[in-house]
Amino acid sequence: MIKVTKSHMRQAGFCASGFIAWAKSHNLDYKVLLRDGVDVEILEALHDGFADKVVALARKEAGQ
Repeated sequence: MIKVTKSHMRQAGFCASGFIAWAKSHNLDYKVLLRDGVDVEILEALHDGFADKVVALARKEAGQ
């Protein structure tokens, strides 16, 4: 299972406060996301530009 991590979020250009606001707007627990990451499938289901960007970074890193 591929996970989007804090590193992917930083690579995508999100600052901490921006990420927190984005996560809250999608009813995601940002503390869990930062600590554990999140499965790419969960973010893909959002159909959100930022989510798509970080998913692409995670998939690229995983070689997919």
